[in-house]
Amino acid sequence: MSDPNQIDDPAQPSGGVDWGSLQNRLLLFDVIDIEKEINTVHGVKDAVRADLAVLDGPEAGKRYDNTLVFPGVLISQLKSKTGKKVLGRLGTGEKKQGQNAPWKLLTATRHGLVYFRHRPAPATHPQGDVNVMFKKIGLIIAAALMTVGLSAGMPQAPAATYTAYTWIHEWSTDGVGVTVQYSYSGFVRTSYVHGGSCTEEKIQFWSSGNVATYRRYSPTSSCSGVAWTLMWTTPSAGASSSLSWQHDLNWVLRDQFGNAVWASGTNWVYQHYCCERTKLGNSANGKLYLDHNYAGVWWNDRTLP
Repeated sequence: MSDPNQIDDPAQPSGGVDWGSLQNRLLLFDVIDIEKEINTVHGVKDAVRADLAVLDGPEAGKRYDNTLVFPGVLISQLKSKTGKKVLGRLGTGEKKQGQNAPWKLLTATRHGLVYFRHRPAPATHPQGDVNVMFKKIGLIIAAALMTVGLSAGMPQAPAATYTAYTWIHEWSTDGVGVTVQYSYSGFVRTSYVHGGSCTEEKIQFWSSGNVATYRRYSPTSSCSGVAWTLMWTTPSAGASSSLSWQHDLNWVLRDQFGNAVWASGTNWVYQHYCCERTKLGNSANGKLYLDHNYAGVWWNDRTLP
């Protein structure tokens, strides 16, 4: 047991952070202090001292304890948060002529939090790294990210395993998540809820050039062998068509010549509208949701059908 009266020297800062390797990663900063006038190879600079944890991606679980944060925009975002935890996804700001785009923390809900939604229910929730992350983030943030709540203090039935997954694609004006699928690539994504009963929903881009959504349900724990019911479809764009998540936050189906056949009409290019998402529901309604993010909160633009 440690001596409560023992006085230790300050811990030495960890090695420098390779911010490039952490781009698009979900990061948790525990801000310790502001350091003034540090001598570096680039001259005298200020920095933020923080404990940094990587929460997703190939380096998930890696920590940079007592590290110094030098990028200017990151300093401006963290310096007022001394003694607090800051959760954000590492992206880049506006690039100026002759300079690299600055590193910048983006709203934590912007991109790729699907892995928080794809896990067993509390009764069979695996212990380990995910629980450690939740402790680091804090109970409030953990509750906001979970789609299956924890029943604190209540007995858990040792009954059937419950699992749920929601497919979400998020994209933004700065290019993160902007992508194209082609009708010949076999694009299919599925959401599901499996427990005492089974509900599955899927979106599929057919080789014919149609984008369609389906649902199926079974009162048993398996949907195996249950037929899919068509819920919604776009017009056909023909063979060799493409489906684009664009910088202008539209989701567009084009024919082989690049002509738009169908568009989501969710053009929210505005300084506070950072991003858009396509969300396939798993609540047994077979609906597809198109939402935009305003000030860190998702707002529905369209629901199909």
